[in-house]
Amino acid sequence: MKLFTRFFLILLAFALLPVLVTGIWLARSNAAARENARLLHQTVTRLCADSVDAFAGDMNRTLAFVQELAPINLLTGAAPKGRKGRRQLDEEGILQRAAATYPVLGLVSLLGPDGRETIRFADTQAFPTGGFEDRSGDPLVRRVRASGQATWGRVADRRGQPYLPVVHPLPAGKLVYAEYSLQGLRRRISGLALGKTGRLFLVDEAGRPLPGFDEDYPEPVLGSWHEPSGWADAVATKKGPMVAAWASCPALGWRVLSLQSRSEALAASPHFAAQAGIFLLCLTGLVVLGAFWMGSRMVKPLQDLIAASERSARNEFDRTVPESGWGELSVLTRGFNVMMRTLRNYQEMQVDRIFEEKAKVESLVHTIPDGIVMAGFDGKILYLNARARAILSGGAAKASLPGASTVHEAFREPALREMVLPLMQHKEVSVAREIELRSSQGHRLGIFVCQAVTVMHNDRAIGIVLIMRDVTAERDLERLREDFYHGVVHDLRGPLTTVDGFIGIMQERWERLPAEKIRTYLDYVRVSAERMRRLVADILDTAKIESGNMKLELQPVPASEFAQRAKALYALQTETSGVAMAFESPAAPERPLRCDRNLVERVLMNLLGNALHFTPKGGQVILRVAGSGADEVEFSVQDTGPGIPKEKLELVFEKFRQLEGGGHRSAGYGMGLSICKKIVELHGGRIWAESEPGQGSRFVFRLPLQGPRP
Repeated sequence: MKLFTRFFLILLAFALLPVLVTGIWLARSNAAARENARLLHQTVTRLCADSVDAFAGDMNRTLAFVQELAPINLLTGAAPKGRKGRRQLDEEGILQRAAATYPVLGLVSLLGPDGRETIRFADTQAFPTGGFEDRSGDPLVRRVRASGQATWGRVADRRGQPYLPVVHPLPAGKLVYAEYSLQGLRRRISGLALGKTGRLFLVDEAGRPLPGFDEDYPEPVLGSWHEPSGWADAVATKKGPMVAAWASCPALGWRVLSLQSRSEALAASPHFAAQAGIFLLCLTGLVVLGAFWMGSRMVKPLQDLIAASERSARNEFDRTVPESGWGELSVLTRGFNVMMRTLRNYQEMQVDRIFEEKAKVESLVHTIPDGIVMAGFDGKILYLNARARAILSGGAAKASLPGASTVHEAFREPALREMVLPLMQHKEVSVAREIELRSSQGHRLGIFVCQAVTVMHNDRAIGIVLIMRDVTAERDLERLREDFYHGVVHDLRGPLTTVDGFIGIMQERWERLPAEKIRTYLDYVRVSAERMRRLVADILDTAKIESGNMKLELQPVPASEFAQRAKALYALQTETSGVAMAFESPAAPERPLRCDRNLVERVLMNLLGNALHFTPKGGQVILRVAGSGADEVEFSVQDTGPGIPKEKLELVFEKFRQLEGGGHRSAGYGMGLSICKKIVELHGGRIWAESEPGQGSRFVFRLPLQGPRP
């Protein structure tokens, strides 16, 4: 009866085990669903925020024509005869060329000092009024006149298409008024799908959707909206509970908001738990009944087997077990009897078999590609296979370790000794590390995954075993793959965005566009494709620099020309980003700099872009070009950002190194400064960083005027 009770309780325990496992699985599945939904939404909103920032950069480049109007309007007061007519013609030509070149400018006009339009070019479909308008009462125009700085206003709906108004001040009290189409940005964001019910919206700082991005807006209630980014898995909306994630777009002050039905995002079924519970209860009941019935039929044969096993434990193999019970139990008893006869035969040749198996195991361990070392707790080495001898002796073909009878003598690498020491002191039972081993001459032997474990026998520790597996090829391959992947992503993202924008415009307006504009757009696409081709060539050039096969296209370039070029490229971005930029080259050397113009300009653009990215609004970025002695020119980019800790100044020029935390924001994939360093060193110069936390950073590089030495 006692055996039957135990057997019944065991079966009952196994019947209840699925209930427990299923409950744990349900809880973990729910948590995993929330985590997956969070990662998906935060990733999508961050990608959309990056697209908005890229859109802001495209808009800045589009409005660069404003710089051509500034010199014209410096003429104030009484003009010579004919001068006013020529100035009017120049302004009209510049605005007409801008409107024709950039179709995203739905409206571009020049406002006089009285706020009335004097020149106007507009898309008649979005802006049907043909006459000049009086914008003196426009709040945006008033704000720009009061501040003297370019800015943008609220997004407006122009016959179903969203437009962003931008006003730029000019000398003599004039203003440039333009409205930039957001249709491409809306199509790009609406193309991202989040299931059947998920949507993406562009909203302002107060959480209101922008015109053109407010279709089917469910009016969510977000309690922590003041945070730059966040996530909530239970948001009340007029369409029911939803999950939400948001990310800020610092360039324009907007936010990307993603919303999705909570039931779809978490894949939660309200009836699944109840159905699973009912099924498991029924299954448990059936198993209990079956256990009771089976236990009553299996007790007697099992008791016979228990008695026979007790005799076998005493080496009594002469008595067999009666073959009774069900077919399976009968087979079991026959097998048990065969086993006892076999054990009787094996008993006679047990010693020979042990020695034979020991020889096989030793031969196998001796020839496997991993290094194996066994040592006692006193530090004496008990066994080394051939691979371990080769590794510990520095990779010699005929490895030998004369006099290396202890761990301290054989393990010349300090990391190996530190790894096995806790096991020898009984502080750890298993330690695993990845170690780069070198020979006594300093030559690299490879990267090894080393694992040391304590060997147990009959619940007693008898020694330690160290296994060394060579993973050098895998790590080198991973590093090469990551270098190539990050390089491609880092350099091709911008041109792909430009190509996508122009193709989207042609798809949307194909039937209304004249053939000449289509050819113009295709030329833009071709230029962007050519830029991508050049970027791919730049990636290959990076590999050439690292391999020493890069050839520079040297030419004499005035050092001050780099500052003038940077000033033209960043003029509008300076006014719209809230960061002041200064370009100083009073002490630039008179001799031209012999260099590769494109590569040096690429270094400056990288440094200026990083400075703008890390400098908060109200800060300042300064580019200085000055002579350094008689034979060098010094370029420096200084910002008022959060600064860089001293212990990380030497690491910023390494590949894929990014500063996180402490006020730093991630920018790109960490290849920019590494490429800058390689280009500067290729020209025979040097680059370094100077910074104090909280006091900004200063990146400096010097190049020899005569160019790199042969």
